Amino acid sequence: AMGIEDAVTSPTFSLQQCYGKNIYHYDLYNHGLEHFISLGMMEELDKEGVHFVEWGDDELLRILTAAEIPTVVIEIEKVSDDEREYRIDYAHA
Repeated sequence: AMGIEDAVTSPTFSLQQCYGKNIYHYDLYNHGLEHFISLGMMEELDKEGVHFVEWGDDELLRILTAAEIPTVVIEIEKVSDDEREYRIDYAHA
């Protein structure tokens, strides 16, 4: 999908993983938003392309909507060992 043939893995320990020329994947689980911001990573979101952020929080959502950055929120809930429920919504300021 999206022209990427490489294996896609979570950047849990590296914070950011790039795929191709315009797909960016961030994982805030181990580092948190404050660390992400302190490294100047918010500027990465200015790059043209699609940006995926795992473990974003309400504060990040507030920042993105205030900056009028189009944002889609995907929530995944474990219903059972072999079933997940996905909720996909556009975030609005």
